[in-house]
Amino acid sequence: DPGSRGKQPDEFGDYFRAVRWYTAPGHDTPGGNADLIKGKVSSSIAHLYRRPRVWLEGYHSLGWGATPERLMKATCENYIYGCTLLNLHGLYYTTHGGYWEWAPPCYHFRMPYWRHFPVFLRYFERLSYLMSQGVHRCDVAVLYPVSPFQARMGGKEAAAAAFTAGEALIEDGYDFDFIDFESLVRADIRGGRIEVSGESYGVLVLPGMRAVRWSVLEKALAFRRSGGTVAGIVPLPEATDRAGRDDSELQAILSELFAEGGAGKGIVLQDQSGLTQEVSHAVTRDVRTDGPFICNHRRIGPYDVYMILGPPEGAECTFRATGDVSLLDPWTGGRVAVEVVSRDPVFTTVCLPLDAAEARIIVFGPVGERLGEPDGGTAARVFRPVQAPIELSGEWEFELMPTLDNRWGDFRLPVAERVIGPEARIFRYSMDNGENRGRQSPSYDDSGWKNTTCGFGPRFMKMGPFPAGAIGDDLDRHLSGLRTADPSMEVRIAGRNYRWSEYELSWRRGVEDDPGHQGYHGLKELVTDDFICLGRPGPGLNETVYGQDAAGTRYYLWTSAVLSERTKVKIHRGGNVPAAIYLNGTGISPETDEAVLEAGANPLLLRYDGPGRGHFVLERTDAPAPAYRTPLSMTWYDLPGLVRYDVRPSDRPNAGWYRFTAPPGLRGMEFEVFGEAAIWVDGEEKAAASGVGTGPGLRRYMVDLGGPVRRASVVAIRVFHEPGSYAGGAFPEPIRLECSAGETTLGDWSTGSVLECYSGGARYRKTFFLSGEYGSARLLLELGAVAATAEVTVNGRRAGIRVAPPWKVDITDAARLGENTVEITVFNTLANHYRTIPTKYGGPSLRSGLIGPVRIVAG
Repeated sequence: DPGSRGKQPDEFGDYFRAVRWYTAPGHDTPGGNADLIKGKVSSSIAHLYRRPRVWLEGYHSLGWGATPERLMKATCENYIYGCTLLNLHGLYYTTHGGYWEWAPPCYHFRMPYWRHFPVFLRYFERLSYLMSQGVHRCDVAVLYPVSPFQARMGGKEAAAAAFTAGEALIEDGYDFDFIDFESLVRADIRGGRIEVSGESYGVLVLPGMRAVRWSVLEKALAFRRSGGTVAGIVPLPEATDRAGRDDSELQAILSELFAEGGAGKGIVLQDQSGLTQEVSHAVTRDVRTDGPFICNHRRIGPYDVYMILGPPEGAECTFRATGDVSLLDPWTGGRVAVEVVSRDPVFTTVCLPLDAAEARIIVFGPVGERLGEPDGGTAARVFRPVQAPIELSGEWEFELMPTLDNRWGDFRLPVAERVIGPEARIFRYSMDNGENRGRQSPSYDDSGWKNTTCGFGPRFMKMGPFPAGAIGDDLDRHLSGLRTADPSMEVRIAGRNYRWSEYELSWRRGVEDDPGHQGYHGLKELVTDDFICLGRPGPGLNETVYGQDAAGTRYYLWTSAVLSERTKVKIHRGGNVPAAIYLNGTGISPETDEAVLEAGANPLLLRYDGPGRGHFVLERTDAPAPAYRTPLSMTWYDLPGLVRYDVRPSDRPNAGWYRFTAPPGLRGMEFEVFGEAAIWVDGEEKAAASGVGTGPGLRRYMVDLGGPVRRASVVAIRVFHEPGSYAGGAFPEPIRLECSAGETTLGDWSTGSVLECYSGGARYRKTFFLSGEYGSARLLLELGAVAATAEVTVNGRRAGIRVAPPWKVDITDAARLGENTVEITVFNTLANHYRTIPTKYGGPSLRSGLIGPVRIVAG
């Protein structure tokens, strides 16, 4: 199964006949966008063969930043297209240190918002039950074009015509079904309607089918003769299964089918552009309103049930139904009356309640039926404010609520902490030039500093690519004699100036954001051993491939190996190997497996004459074999004899500055670093307990601030580096932050602080005052914008959980006159945690928190 699930009518020979025996025909929907064609094919099979459910697998490849808001919109659209059974893709997959994915996201207990997700699931449980009952209602049937594929006569063109016609109908407010030839042939024709399996159609569309079954044409003609409308999109049939292209009666039946006059109507269309206009002449619209909308109509016993999405709150909407009208609320299961604007024997016009972002379930039932009351939730009437809103602006109490339970290594390996909370992974970084000039001050402008990620630092200096034909041996001799690679030094080749640039990598994870070749759909707990990637990056089969750069094919990498004594080393090379190697200014054979390094700095120059991915590693021959294999790491990371590269061997002492903004409530931090560190918080130097770290050259630092810093604070760290451990390479792991309650204003917590990498929750708390004029009003708390879910408590009483717009909660019953306390707990997605994990599915957004503005509106 290639996964088209209905978009290829010839899949399995005949998609309808192959799938119709399923109890729940269905499809997947990638990327979170409702797939109209798949949904309509699946639901049409269920309608015509009386299957109880229409299965929806949603939504592979949407990304770790998938919010319930996006899921809600996409799922409601799919339910309007006929789906009735939601299966969340990825629910059954592990994550294994964050390095396992199939087609994320995984909507499961690892998502920070999982605590709120049952609200989402209960909504669709109720909706699934409701929309599985009764019989679907629509007026248009589009013939599913299998025959052109089987006859090899324009199958793809016929499918395009059918699907485009379906899209045009939906966009203009008409629902439809695809109908297979067998359902059409077994249908009854009565009074200008095609009646089959409880469905009844007044229009039949033949979509650009050069080949058709004779039985279809016979039934289409009988339908027209009874008063029905047949619309044929060119090309019209040229062949049938009765006599191929030589069917002498084909033209005669087509002439009558599309003749002017007589009973019914036959229309020939050049394309789908005029289809909806002709449909409007043939059948009465089921739903009318201003602006775009989509709708699904079901008849359940004596009830007409409409699910409609699109119109704004307060819009007048006319339904082809009569009786008492109510709104069914899938959030609660309750029903309340809806305001009726006008009615006649056929149509009822109502004023739509609720927000445009919500699907409205409008129910028409027997006159005089007593309506139930909803157990909480939004009332059915249109909300009209009567008082000035109360703005809840300014400072809010703020406290993080970590959710990433790492006891089984789901998010990071090896397991060092049970719960992953706030931490600094990305720093603003600058080398120490000897003139500090207030770099520890919170007001210091570090906007010109580079960003660097923990674990990743410069291991080589890189120059190129050069046009190979323009380079002679003089450049090799010149560069191989360097004792340092100064970025300010220029080399002029073929009229262009070249300079050295830093080439960064992690000895554990290789090149940042490029773990190498991965399994189908994404990470499979793999980290490539190749960390030298040269050339123009481009997409490959589940990996980045490096092809020839237009500027040239020759590259130089320079570094040095610094040792305390003369040592023999083994050379590991692979993949794209150097064309030339220069050690201490002397060329050595590219095929040699061993070399001798002198005490001190040993300059190493590698020349590559083409693009690609490879590695070049030096290992002491007298070192023992590794006793441990670190998960999710390159082989080289665990070599006791690994010779680490140093791009600044002559710069001693070698110090750097690191700065980041910590969340409100910072009270302590802990980290390991290759070097000696001094720490400032908001410009004040802090004492730190230090000790031996967990690896060679590492020192552990623990800082206790003695109490929380109430607002966001600026942390500055000055590190005297161990040789070769610069930039993010000085910190092998994130800096763990301990936070308690603090203060903040509303907004996206992922901008401007280390919380860009924080996946979890946060609690916002504030007091507000209600005067007597609000005593009899209905009170809505409007949250503005939220990413991704919110739980509202007022005066210790839960008022509601919201997982999708509108971000409004009725707090009437929980609020009181005088002083009130509101508490809003917000959870974001896993996208932030994946900010520094290479993945195809990191986005689409890091946006997090209570964005606001927040206000109380009385109506």
